Amino acid sequence: NRKSEALADKRAVALRSMAQINQLVIDDMQDGVIVLDGDGYIRQTNQRARELLGVPVTDWPEAEHALDVYLPHVAAFYHVWRGKPNMRFEPVVIGETGALYMPRFIAVTNRRVNGSVLVLEDMSRIREAARQIKLAALGRLTANIAHEIRNPMTAISHASELLQESEDAVNHRLLEIILNNTRRINQLINDVMMLARRDRVQREQIIVADFLSDFLEEFSHDGEFAPYLFVAQVADDFAICFDAGHLRQVLANLCSNALRHASGKPGCVMIRCDHERSQTVIDVLDDGPGVPANLQARLFEPFFTTVPTGTGLGLYISRELCQANGAWLDYVATGTGGHFRISSQDNRCQEQIH
Repeated sequence: NRKSEALADKRAVALRSMAQINQLVIDDMQDGVIVLDGDGYIRQTNQRARELLGVPVTDWPEAEHALDVYLPHVAAFYHVWRGKPNMRFEPVVIGETGALYMPRFIAVTNRRVNGSVLVLEDMSRIREAARQIKLAALGRLTANIAHEIRNPMTAISHASELLQESEDAVNHRLLEIILNNTRRINQLINDVMMLARRDRVQREQIIVADFLSDFLEEFSHDGEFAPYLFVAQVADDFAICFDAGHLRQVLANLCSNALRHASGKPGCVMIRCDHERSQTVIDVLDDGPGVPANLQARLFEPFFTTVPTGTGLGLYISRELCQANGAWLDYVATGTGGHFRISSQDNRCQEQIH
Protein backbone atom coordinates (compact mmCIF):
# COMPACT_ATOMS: atom_id res chain seq x y z
CA ASN A 1 0.00 0.00 0.00
CA ARG A 2 2.79 2.39 0.89
CA LYS A 3 4.51 1.70 -2.41
CA SER A 4 1.23 2.34 -4.26
CA GLU A 5 0.69 5.58 -2.36
CA ALA A 6 4.27 6.71 -3.01
CA LEU A 7 3.90 5.91 -6.69
CA ALA A 8 0.58 7.75 -6.83
CA ASP A 9 2.11 10.80 -5.09
CA LYS A 10 5.05 10.75 -7.47
CA ARG A 11 2.76 10.63 -10.49
CA ALA A 12 0.59 13.40 -9.04
CA VAL A 13 3.66 15.61 -8.62
CA ALA A 14 4.75 14.79 -12.17
CA LEU A 15 1.30 15.65 -13.51
CA ARG A 16 1.22 18.96 -11.62
CA SER A 17 4.68 19.78 -12.92
CA MET A 18 3.65 18.91 -16.47
CA ALA A 19 0.51 21.03 -16.12
CA GLN A 20 2.60 23.99 -14.96
CA ILE A 21 5.00 23.53 -17.86
CA ASN A 22 2.13 23.35 -20.33
CA GLN A 23 0.63 26.54 -18.88
CA LEU A 24 3.98 28.33 -19.13
CA VAL A 25 4.34 27.27 -22.76
CA ILE A 26 0.79 28.34 -23.58
CA ASP A 27 1.20 31.68 -21.79
CA ASP A 28 4.36 32.37 -23.80
CA MET A 29 2.54 31.95 -27.11
CA GLN A 30 1.88 35.07 -29.18
CA ASP A 31 -1.43 33.60 -30.35
CA GLY A 32 -4.46 33.72 -28.09
CA VAL A 33 -5.58 30.36 -26.66
CA ILE A 34 -9.05 29.93 -25.11
CA VAL A 35 -10.40 26.66 -23.69
CA LEU A 36 -14.18 26.31 -24.07
CA ASP A 37 -16.52 23.80 -22.50
CA GLY A 38 -19.32 22.07 -24.42
CA ASP A 39 -21.68 25.02 -23.83
CA GLY A 40 -19.30 27.66 -25.16
CA TYR A 41 -18.17 28.99 -21.79
CA ILE A 42 -14.57 30.08 -21.31
CA ARG A 43 -12.79 27.81 -18.85
CA GLN A 44 -9.15 28.74 -19.37
CA THR A 45 -7.08 31.26 -21.29
CA ASN A 46 -3.49 32.20 -21.85
CA GLN A 47 -2.03 35.64 -21.20
CA ARG A 48 -2.38 36.77 -24.83
CA ALA A 49 -6.07 35.84 -24.92
CA ARG A 50 -6.73 37.78 -21.72
CA GLU A 51 -5.08 40.83 -23.27
CA LEU A 52 -7.26 40.51 -26.38
CA LEU A 53 -10.42 40.04 -24.32
CA GLY A 54 -9.51 42.93 -22.05
CA VAL A 55 -10.23 40.91 -18.91
CA PRO A 56 -7.98 41.11 -15.81
CA VAL A 57 -6.19 37.93 -14.81
CA THR A 58 -7.96 37.92 -11.44
CA ASP A 59 -11.35 37.42 -13.13
CA TRP A 60 -10.38 33.88 -14.19
CA PRO A 61 -11.61 31.21 -13.63
CA GLU A 62 -13.94 32.01 -10.69
CA ALA A 63 -16.79 33.39 -12.79
CA GLU A 64 -18.32 31.84 -15.88
CA HIS A 65 -17.68 33.79 -19.05
CA ALA A 66 -19.58 33.06 -22.24
CA LEU A 67 -17.61 33.52 -25.47
CA ASP A 68 -20.65 35.38 -26.87
CA VAL A 69 -20.09 38.20 -24.36
CA TYR A 70 -16.54 39.02 -25.40
CA LEU A 71 -16.27 37.84 -29.00
CA PRO A 72 -19.78 37.58 -30.51
CA HIS A 73 -18.47 37.19 -34.09
CA VAL A 74 -16.14 34.39 -33.07
CA ALA A 75 -18.89 32.81 -30.97
CA ALA A 76 -21.06 32.71 -34.11
CA PHE A 77 -18.22 30.87 -35.87
CA TYR A 78 -18.04 28.48 -32.92
CA HIS A 79 -21.70 27.49 -33.27
CA VAL A 80 -21.22 26.95 -37.02
CA TRP A 81 -18.12 24.86 -36.36
CA ARG A 82 -20.04 22.64 -33.93
CA GLY A 83 -22.12 21.48 -36.89
CA LYS A 84 -19.46 21.76 -39.61
CA PRO A 85 -16.04 20.87 -38.14
CA ASN A 86 -14.22 21.32 -41.47
CA MET A 87 -15.42 24.89 -41.90
CA ARG A 88 -12.70 27.56 -42.29
CA PHE A 89 -13.37 31.13 -41.18
CA GLU A 90 -12.22 34.57 -42.26
CA PRO A 91 -9.88 36.66 -40.04
CA VAL A 92 -11.64 39.01 -37.63
CA VAL A 93 -10.59 42.25 -35.95
CA ILE A 94 -9.97 41.79 -32.22
CA GLY A 95 -8.68 44.22 -29.62
CA GLU A 96 -8.16 47.97 -29.55
CA THR A 97 -5.32 47.93 -32.09
CA GLY A 98 -7.56 46.64 -34.88
CA ALA A 99 -5.29 43.65 -35.55
CA LEU A 100 -6.55 40.68 -37.55
CA TYR A 101 -6.77 37.21 -35.99
CA MET A 102 -7.66 33.92 -37.64
CA PRO A 103 -10.01 31.86 -35.41
CA ARG A 104 -9.33 28.12 -35.38
CA PHE A 105 -11.24 25.53 -33.33
CA ILE A 106 -9.80 22.21 -32.14
CA ALA A 107 -11.98 19.56 -30.50
CA VAL A 108 -10.73 18.42 -27.10
CA THR A 109 -11.74 14.83 -27.95
CA ASN A 110 -13.37 13.26 -30.97
CA ARG A 111 -16.65 14.56 -29.55
CA ARG A 112 -17.01 18.34 -29.92
CA VAL A 113 -19.66 18.42 -27.19
CA ASN A 114 -16.90 17.76 -24.64
CA GLY A 115 -15.32 21.13 -25.31
CA SER A 116 -12.78 22.71 -27.64
CA VAL A 117 -9.73 24.92 -27.85
CA LEU A 118 -10.03 28.22 -29.71
CA VAL A 119 -6.75 29.49 -31.16
CA LEU A 120 -6.66 33.14 -32.29
CA GLU A 121 -3.77 33.25 -34.73
CA ASP A 122 -2.11 36.64 -35.13
CA MET A 123 -2.25 37.37 -38.87
CA SER A 124 0.07 40.37 -38.56
CA ARG A 125 2.98 38.06 -37.67
CA ILE A 126 2.25 35.84 -40.66
CA ARG A 127 2.00 38.83 -42.99
CA GLU A 128 5.18 40.32 -41.59
CA ALA A 129 7.01 37.02 -42.12
CA ALA A 130 5.74 36.88 -45.71
CA ARG A 131 6.77 40.50 -46.24
CA GLN A 132 10.28 39.79 -44.97
CA ILE A 133 10.60 36.81 -47.33
CA LYS A 134 9.51 38.97 -50.27
CA LEU A 135 11.88 41.74 -49.23
CA ALA A 136 14.78 39.31 -48.94
CA ALA A 137 14.10 38.00 -52.45
CA LEU A 138 13.69 41.54 -53.78
CA GLY A 139 16.89 42.58 -52.02
CA ARG A 140 18.90 39.83 -53.68
CA LEU A 141 17.46 40.66 -57.09
CA THR A 142 17.98 44.42 -56.83
CA ALA A 143 21.49 43.95 -55.41
CA ASN A 144 22.46 41.91 -58.47
CA ILE A 145 20.93 44.50 -60.79
CA ALA A 146 22.63 47.35 -58.92
CA HIS A 147 25.98 45.57 -59.16
CA GLU A 148 25.61 45.23 -62.93
CA ILE A 149 24.60 48.89 -63.32
CA ARG A 150 27.40 50.28 -61.15
CA ASN A 151 30.30 49.52 -63.53
CA PRO A 152 28.89 51.26 -66.65
CA MET A 153 27.69 54.17 -64.53
CA THR A 154 31.17 54.63 -63.11
CA ALA A 155 32.59 54.68 -66.63
CA ILE A 156 30.01 57.25 -67.79
CA SER A 157 30.70 59.45 -64.79
CA HIS A 158 34.46 59.32 -65.32
CA ALA A 159 34.15 60.10 -69.04
CA SER A 160 31.87 63.05 -68.27
CA GLU A 161 34.39 64.50 -65.84
CA LEU A 162 37.10 64.30 -68.48
CA LEU A 163 34.88 65.95 -71.10
CA GLN A 164 34.14 68.82 -68.71
CA GLU A 165 37.61 70.13 -69.47
CA SER A 166 36.14 71.39 -72.75
CA GLU A 167 35.58 75.15 -72.88
CA ASP A 168 32.36 74.86 -74.89
CA ALA A 169 29.59 76.31 -72.66
CA VAL A 170 26.80 74.21 -74.21
CA ASN A 171 28.76 71.00 -73.78
CA HIS A 172 29.65 72.02 -70.26
CA ARG A 173 25.95 72.39 -69.32
CA LEU A 174 25.03 69.05 -70.90
CA LEU A 175 27.87 67.32 -69.09
CA GLU A 176 26.76 68.88 -65.81
CA ILE A 177 23.30 67.35 -66.35
CA ILE A 178 24.90 63.96 -67.04
CA LEU A 179 27.04 64.18 -63.92
CA ASN A 180 24.12 65.18 -61.69
CA ASN A 181 22.04 62.27 -62.91
CA THR A 182 24.86 59.76 -62.63
CA ARG A 183 25.35 60.88 -59.02
CA ARG A 184 21.65 60.36 -58.41
CA ILE A 185 21.76 56.86 -59.93
CA ASN A 186 24.86 56.03 -57.91
CA GLN A 187 23.04 57.11 -54.76
CA LEU A 188 20.14 54.86 -55.70
CA ILE A 189 22.57 51.97 -56.21
CA ASN A 190 24.16 52.63 -52.81
CA ASP A 191 20.72 52.68 -51.19
CA VAL A 192 19.74 49.40 -52.81
CA MET A 193 23.04 47.79 -51.77
CA MET A 194 22.50 48.98 -48.20
CA LEU A 195 19.00 47.46 -48.24
CA ALA A 196 20.41 44.13 -49.40
CA ARG A 197 22.91 44.17 -46.50
CA ARG A 198 20.41 45.05 -43.77
CA ASP A 199 20.42 41.50 -42.37
CA ARG A 200 24.17 41.52 -41.74
CA VAL A 201 23.88 42.84 -38.23
CA GLN A 202 26.78 43.08 -35.79
CA ARG A 203 25.26 44.70 -32.72
CA GLU A 204 27.60 46.21 -30.18
CA GLN A 205 27.43 48.38 -27.10
CA ILE A 206 27.55 52.01 -28.28
CA ILE A 207 28.17 54.94 -25.94
CA VAL A 208 26.03 57.41 -27.85
CA ALA A 209 27.73 60.63 -26.65
CA ASP A 210 31.08 59.55 -28.11
CA PHE A 211 29.41 58.12 -31.20
CA LEU A 212 27.48 61.35 -31.90
CA SER A 213 30.57 63.50 -31.47
CA ASP A 214 32.42 61.54 -34.16
CA PHE A 215 29.35 61.20 -36.37
CA LEU A 216 28.47 64.91 -36.41
CA GLU A 217 32.07 65.91 -37.13
CA GLU A 218 32.25 63.45 -40.04
CA PHE A 219 28.75 64.25 -41.32
CA SER A 220 29.37 68.02 -41.26
CA HIS A 221 32.71 67.65 -43.04
CA ASP A 222 31.44 65.29 -45.76
CA GLY A 223 28.31 67.32 -46.44
CA GLU A 224 30.03 70.68 -45.98
CA PHE A 225 27.55 71.66 -43.26
CA ALA A 226 28.35 74.12 -40.48
CA PRO A 227 28.73 72.24 -37.17
CA TYR A 228 26.69 74.90 -35.33
CA LEU A 229 23.56 73.69 -37.13
CA PHE A 230 23.44 70.68 -34.80
CA VAL A 231 22.72 70.37 -31.09
CA ALA A 232 23.12 67.09 -29.22
CA GLN A 233 21.48 66.38 -25.87
CA VAL A 234 22.77 63.11 -24.47
CA ALA A 235 24.05 61.88 -21.11
CA ASP A 236 27.63 60.65 -21.00
CA ASP A 237 26.56 57.14 -19.99
CA PHE A 238 23.66 56.83 -22.44
CA ALA A 239 24.13 53.58 -24.38
CA ILE A 240 22.32 51.56 -27.03
CA CYS A 241 22.85 48.11 -28.52
CA PHE A 242 23.06 48.66 -32.28
CA ASP A 243 25.15 47.94 -35.34
CA ALA A 244 27.42 50.99 -35.57
CA GLY A 245 27.32 51.13 -39.37
CA HIS A 246 23.55 50.85 -39.39
CA LEU A 247 23.14 53.57 -36.75
CA ARG A 248 25.43 55.86 -38.73
CA GLN A 249 23.39 55.29 -41.90
CA VAL A 250 20.06 55.90 -40.14
CA LEU A 251 21.26 59.11 -38.47
CA ALA A 252 22.78 60.34 -41.74
CA ASN A 253 19.42 59.88 -43.49
CA LEU A 254 17.48 61.56 -40.69
CA CYS A 255 19.90 64.48 -40.39
CA SER A 256 19.93 65.01 -44.16
CA ASN A 257 16.14 65.15 -44.18
CA ALA A 258 16.12 67.48 -41.17
CA LEU A 259 18.60 69.91 -42.76
CA ARG A 260 16.63 69.93 -45.98
CA HIS A 261 13.57 71.33 -44.17
CA ALA A 262 15.16 73.23 -41.28
CA SER A 263 15.61 77.00 -41.07
CA GLY A 264 19.40 76.94 -41.24
CA LYS A 265 19.72 78.81 -37.95
CA PRO A 266 22.19 77.66 -35.27
CA GLY A 267 20.82 74.57 -33.51
CA CYS A 268 18.08 74.06 -36.10
CA VAL A 269 18.60 70.29 -35.89
CA MET A 270 18.60 68.59 -32.50
CA ILE A 271 19.55 65.01 -31.63
CA ARG A 272 18.10 64.17 -28.22
CA CYS A 273 18.62 60.92 -26.32
CA ASP A 274 16.56 59.86 -23.33
CA HIS A 275 14.75 57.03 -21.56
CA GLU A 276 10.95 56.92 -21.75
CA ARG A 277 9.28 54.31 -19.58
CA SER A 278 11.04 51.06 -20.53
CA GLN A 279 12.37 52.33 -23.84
CA THR A 280 15.59 53.95 -25.00
CA VAL A 281 14.85 56.70 -27.54
CA ILE A 282 16.91 58.80 -29.93
CA ASP A 283 14.99 61.76 -31.37
CA VAL A 284 16.01 63.78 -34.42
CA LEU A 285 14.12 67.09 -34.51
CA ASP A 286 14.21 70.13 -36.77
CA ASP A 287 12.61 73.57 -36.63
CA GLY A 288 11.02 73.28 -40.07
CA PRO A 289 7.31 73.08 -40.91
CA GLY A 290 7.04 69.34 -40.19
CA VAL A 291 5.43 66.72 -42.39
CA PRO A 292 1.86 67.46 -43.55
CA ALA A 293 -0.70 65.15 -41.99
CA ASN A 294 -1.80 63.78 -45.38
CA LEU A 295 1.74 62.58 -46.15
CA GLN A 296 2.72 61.07 -42.80
CA ALA A 297 1.24 57.64 -43.56
CA ARG A 298 3.43 57.33 -46.69
CA LEU A 299 6.73 58.47 -45.21
CA PHE A 300 8.25 55.00 -44.99
CA GLU A 301 7.00 53.68 -48.32
CA PRO A 302 9.80 52.71 -50.73
CA PHE A 303 10.39 55.27 -53.51
CA PHE A 304 8.04 57.83 -51.97
CA THR A 305 9.63 61.28 -51.95
CA THR A 306 8.62 64.93 -52.14
CA VAL A 307 12.10 65.98 -53.26
CA PRO A 308 12.77 65.82 -57.04
CA THR A 309 16.40 64.80 -56.50
CA GLY A 310 15.64 62.18 -53.84
CA THR A 311 15.50 58.41 -54.34
CA GLY A 312 12.64 57.83 -51.90
CA LEU A 313 14.55 55.03 -50.19
CA GLY A 314 16.22 56.86 -47.30
CA LEU A 315 13.46 56.55 -44.68
CA TYR A 316 12.41 53.13 -45.90
CA ILE A 317 15.95 51.77 -45.53
CA SER A 318 16.35 53.52 -42.18
CA ARG A 319 13.28 51.76 -40.80
CA GLU A 320 14.47 48.40 -42.17
CA LEU A 321 17.88 48.89 -40.54
CA CYS A 322 16.23 49.78 -37.23
CA GLN A 323 14.05 46.68 -37.37
CA ALA A 324 17.10 44.53 -38.12
CA ASN A 325 18.53 45.83 -34.83
CA GLY A 326 15.38 45.17 -32.82
CA ALA A 327 14.41 48.85 -32.84
CA TRP A 328 11.64 50.99 -34.36
CA LEU A 329 11.68 54.17 -36.41
CA ASP A 330 8.57 56.34 -36.35
CA TYR A 331 7.46 59.85 -37.16
CA VAL A 332 6.14 61.76 -34.15
CA ALA A 333 3.48 64.29 -35.12
CA THR A 334 3.93 67.24 -32.76
CA GLY A 335 2.88 70.08 -35.04
CA THR A 336 6.05 72.05 -34.23
CA GLY A 337 8.55 70.71 -36.76
CA GLY A 338 9.94 67.43 -38.04
CA HIS A 339 10.40 64.75 -35.38
CA PHE A 340 11.67 61.23 -36.04
CA ARG A 341 12.23 58.75 -33.22
CA ILE A 342 14.39 55.64 -32.93
CA SER A 343 13.15 53.55 -30.01
CA SER A 344 14.47 50.32 -28.57
CA GLN A 345 13.54 48.11 -25.65
CA ASP A 346 17.03 46.60 -25.46
CA ASN A 347 19.61 49.31 -24.84
CA ARG A 348 22.24 46.93 -23.47
CA CYS A 349 23.91 44.05 -25.29
CA GLN A 350 23.30 41.74 -22.35
CA GLU A 351 24.74 38.73 -24.09
CA GLN A 352 28.07 40.53 -24.52
CA ILE A 353 28.39 41.75 -20.92
CA HIS A 354 30.11 39.43 -18.46
